[in-house]
Amino acid sequence: MNDITQLFTWTQNLIGLDKGELLLKWSFLSGLFGLVVAIIGVYYARASVRQSTKLEEVQQVRFGFTYIDREECGIALQHYIEPDCSSVDPSCEDDLRALIPSRQSVRHFFEGVLSPQSKYKHIIVLAETGMGKTSLLYNLLWQNYKLRPSKRRQILYIPLGRPGVLDKISGVKDKTETILLLDAFDEDTEAILDHHERMVSLMKAAGDFKRVVITCRTQFFTRDEEIPKESGVVKIAPREAGDAGVYLIYKTYLAPFDRAQIKKWIRKRFGILRVFARYQASSLIEKIPELAVRPFLLTALPDLIRDREKVDNIFELYGYMLKKWFEREARWIEPSKLEEFSHNVAVDIYVNREKRKAERLPFEELQQHFNVSVPADGWKFKSRSLLNRDSEGNFKFAHRSIMEYVFVDAYLRGNLKCLEVPWTEFMVELFWKAVLSSQNNRGNVEGMRESIFISEDLRTAGILREGLRIGSLRDWDSDLSMNKPSFSDQYSGLFIRIGVVNDTLIICDLLKNRVYAFLIGNASEDSKVFAVNRVEAESLASKWSQGNHFGISGWQIVPDNELKRLFRFPSIRNRFGAFGIRLWVRLNGNNLAVLNIDGQGVQDEIVQIPTWKDRLNSNPSARNVDISAVMVQVVDADAEAFYFRSMRQGYD
Repeated sequence: MNDITQLFTWTQNLIGLDKGELLLKWSFLSGLFGLVVAIIGVYYARASVRQSTKLEEVQQVRFGFTYIDREECGIALQHYIEPDCSSVDPSCEDDLRALIPSRQSVRHFFEGVLSPQSKYKHIIVLAETGMGKTSLLYNLLWQNYKLRPSKRRQILYIPLGRPGVLDKISGVKDKTETILLLDAFDEDTEAILDHHERMVSLMKAAGDFKRVVITCRTQFFTRDEEIPKESGVVKIAPREAGDAGVYLIYKTYLAPFDRAQIKKWIRKRFGILRVFARYQASSLIEKIPELAVRPFLLTALPDLIRDREKVDNIFELYGYMLKKWFEREARWIEPSKLEEFSHNVAVDIYVNREKRKAERLPFEELQQHFNVSVPADGWKFKSRSLLNRDSEGNFKFAHRSIMEYVFVDAYLRGNLKCLEVPWTEFMVELFWKAVLSSQNNRGNVEGMRESIFISEDLRTAGILREGLRIGSLRDWDSDLSMNKPSFSDQYSGLFIRIGVVNDTLIICDLLKNRVYAFLIGNASEDSKVFAVNRVEAESLASKWSQGNHFGISGWQIVPDNELKRLFRFPSIRNRFGAFGIRLWVRLNGNNLAVLNIDGQGVQDEIVQIPTWKDRLNSNPSARNVDISAVMVQVVDADAEAFYFRSMRQGYD
């Protein structure tokens, strides 16, 4: 305190002011300083807006049209951290954050492939959802604009998934001096129908351009072999022996942020003084890997930190982001109405995208979803929603992944139109994350399980089939196989189907793609349940293995471990009453044994034939009684297709 007093006295003596005048002077200077800082802050905060406006103007002047989305471009340029790229697909790793060999700066990569000396004319950039493919192209445009006019390249940006893009490409002048950036091949409705033919037609239309860069989601291609390798554009220049005579498509993958890039983004977003916020951001990224894998989601970090929200997976993260958006717009639109509007628009855009040839909605069709009694209030939905307007007056979601989340959420709220079209892999991933959240008591799927998985036809959407392919269901299978009976009730409704076909109890396991037939007659009538002895069992097994039953051949006696697994589900066990049942099973080496199911659920038991005979022999009255049990046959089959083809009408 003495030091401050001495400093104040020294300053007062130096400039000849009394104490009151000095305080007034300090207040004025501090206020002026604060005003200057605020002005500078606003200036830099709006820098991305000015940049996107400039890029839009440049494209319009140079090419006579522009597809630059000013708002989308502004977000892409703000807080941008340059990613790395690699020739290795990071999605092949179990953890996308795993160390990827041969990483290089994406700027250095493009400096090489876009240089006059480069032999690559066509480049495809692949990345997962939300990893910054569009942001990359916008930043390539901006970095090019910042160069001296003599150094600038002529670059045209066109997002695919719009009607008439081939005409726009064909109409460009000075193609040989222009680099063409084609964004989001996976959103092109023609590519969805036939990606090979669409790629060829695009590359031929762009054949005279100096370079062509095209972006696409990695998961758009089912296998790596499906990614186009040849453009179909014939080389005019002399070529070496063995040259195919057409331009190849060079592919590269965007790599997830490494630790250094994440730290750089955090410093850029939170500033040097917000130490605690930076620490919290780092902790959240460690907890939710998708934040690093999909940089788009990093925009949710400031709100997550402030609200201390508990978020465990990507579905919950998108849900939180939208909840915050609805809260911010509450002064204009009631959140429930804005949410309903978003659901309806997302379903309309996606279900009708092939008809419109784009994932966009004209204003005339958008306003049909305005939930207002006063027409003049429609501007609130147009201006305060999650939608952006393009230069042609069509509306789309600010980010495609937001549309996908809202679409899945609409289905979970009961919109069955969502099942009329195939889902994207990201939609399927979001769906299974929602199921996982529900099982952890953090969602609303639990009460809908019977309706979703038993009553509704999920084949077109591909929810079950894709769930198997991307591993969502395989993870649960390991839970069921690790002696965790408490998990059985949770999972049975997801992939077990039970029904009666031709007086035979049928169980379809959609997880294993196995169909089980219990040869017990009509399961609803105890009097028709029957057992067979060993000789009869072997005879039946031979007939089923050689015959065609329910349109399927190759039936075998069920292995003991598979049947024990099925009886962990109460929905199956309860069908056999309080007295249990004996079932023939196949042990290793194909020896027959009996699985004795305890009706009280206390002790299920595998009994081999010698052991069973010893037990019978110990009882004089049962020495001449044959061992008998119910036959159970199993076959590998498309269990989901079998369920809808043969069991759906007879579901019990």
